[in-house]
Amino acid sequence: MRVAPPVDLRAAVGARLDALLAELRAEADAHGPDALLTLPVEAAAGGRSPHEAIRASRAGDPEGLLAGKYALTGSRPVTIGEGLDLVERGRDAVLAEVVAEIERCADALVEPKLRAAVLARGEVVARWPWPEWTLVLDVLTVGYWPGAAAPLDVARWAQKRLNAEAARLGEGDRPGDGLVMDAERGSLPRTWTARAPVLEVLEVERNADGFVTQGRARMVPSPDGPELRYPAAGLALLFLAEREVEAGLRRPAVAIDAGKRHHELLTGWKGIPRDGPRHRAAPGGAAVMDGRVELLLPGTATQLALPFPLEGLSASAVTLLRKLRGAAGLRHWCALQRLLSVEGGRQGWVRWTLDEHLEAMGYGASTREDPTKRAEAAAEVEVLTKLELVVYDATNTLRSRAPLLMVGVRFERIAGAKWALEGMELKINELLYRGVRTPGGKVGTNWMPTPVELAKLDHARHPYAHGLGMLLAIRMRWDIGDDRALRLTGRTLLDLAGIPYAERRAVEAWRKLERELDALAKVELLTYRWDADPWTLAAVCEVAPAGWMMDRVGRGLVPVERPPAVIPRTGAELVEWRTARGWSQRAAAGRLGVGQSTLSNAEAKPDAALSDRVVDALKQLETDRE
Repeated sequence: MRVAPPVDLRAAVGARLDALLAELRAEADAHGPDALLTLPVEAAAGGRSPHEAIRASRAGDPEGLLAGKYALTGSRPVTIGEGLDLVERGRDAVLAEVVAEIERCADALVEPKLRAAVLARGEVVARWPWPEWTLVLDVLTVGYWPGAAAPLDVARWAQKRLNAEAARLGEGDRPGDGLVMDAERGSLPRTWTARAPVLEVLEVERNADGFVTQGRARMVPSPDGPELRYPAAGLALLFLAEREVEAGLRRPAVAIDAGKRHHELLTGWKGIPRDGPRHRAAPGGAAVMDGRVELLLPGTATQLALPFPLEGLSASAVTLLRKLRGAAGLRHWCALQRLLSVEGGRQGWVRWTLDEHLEAMGYGASTREDPTKRAEAAAEVEVLTKLELVVYDATNTLRSRAPLLMVGVRFERIAGAKWALEGMELKINELLYRGVRTPGGKVGTNWMPTPVELAKLDHARHPYAHGLGMLLAIRMRWDIGDDRALRLTGRTLLDLAGIPYAERRAVEAWRKLERELDALAKVELLTYRWDADPWTLAAVCEVAPAGWMMDRVGRGLVPVERPPAVIPRTGAELVEWRTARGWSQRAAAGRLGVGQSTLSNAEAKPDAALSDRVVDALKQLETDRE
């Protein structure tokens, strides 16, 4: 598996420093280098930090940071020219000091295996405090303490680790205890400053030429050692970043295959034309090739197909087939990917149930119980099981043809006067899953985690989000190890999404793309930003995976995952489940909170689906056990 390069702290801090210096130069140009760096007295009232007060004064006063009469320093007024000159001449020193400080604090306080992921969180660099001697930079910096961090939580997180760091440095105090005491008094924790130990030579042996051959030395505390700073606000940033990384590792995720065939399938699926070769008995827009109705773009190397003529498919099923060729089908595909990962444990097959499928799509309890919605979803998924995956080589020669989804045991439930599909065992075509799980059963190396929330996006409101999200995830996986962000033109993004573009309706196309990218960012699949002149065909957009995704595939962190619970779905499976635990019907009924007659009736129908009441009781028992 390819590994993403570590974050270049020096480059990131340097970019932040240069941006602040550029802003300060603009202020100097506007007001002159002899203007004083000042803080209005009125702005400092109300308990705000000087940094917040400066920001507030700049927002409300056209004179900006130069308004007021009182210097920021405690000694004498400092002009903007003096402050700018000080930092510009000391740029390399500032850069070295901040980078060393971040690395030192991370080494002391962050779990080693999480260090790279924590330092990759942008807020750490973006808000790390500047050295105290560069006070001029504070004028352009929002208050350092991150509002999301409770001081007492930060202090308790850092207490033992900071005390251990003090002991390593030979310091006699316990700074972690001091942080906790400050926080308990309701004040922000202070910065801890220590002296770096120095090397003390104990014994040296030299040879006849005077060269040292061996010796003994040790690091000892010294009042003359260089000063080491551990800013409390920096510790808060590390605390938040570590908490974010840990939360991401606990997050349920969908593993999608990042192979060429899956990419081709999705490209053809989301780009189905509205017109093209037709046959009077084939779904609109579909081509008939070699006795098969091909449903995707003509000429696509990876196709979805059905035997032709469409024997065994009712008129309503043909209508559903037309629907599945668009956004609805891609949403169902997302839901199936989620079930294969979360409920199926990424084995390549899953005990599919209608309830879980509807839940994966984000439908609430009342909608999941709606007979019309249930019948519609069951019919749509059943049509997907009739499709074949057809693969051609570069010469358009057929390479393989096999079911898209192979069906094992089916179980149905009586609905009114007829039986309705309730669940089945589904196995995905291995060509679309070998990046996740190899045919031999080993864990694959070419997959990308995506959020379970992707399948919950409404395909009516976001008709392009599901295809675009999966395609971008695959492409981001391909680029891990080279560059963290994809660089795509506006034209490429429109093509990936399948959004039609015409000059006379350009605004509409860009609004659609923005809505879909914002939806994907909201579910934490990606982040994006435009270089310049956004929302144009030639503009370049940087698309990067969300941090939690990079942690898993780019930094090698192992997520905290629970094995999928095996819930019986039929009467026969219920008998097997109960007897494996050595329970009588009476004992099992008592543990499940149902009547013994309910359990007996369920087991008496070995091939029938269990009632919602029994399934819910089984799920609750599994939840209580965990």
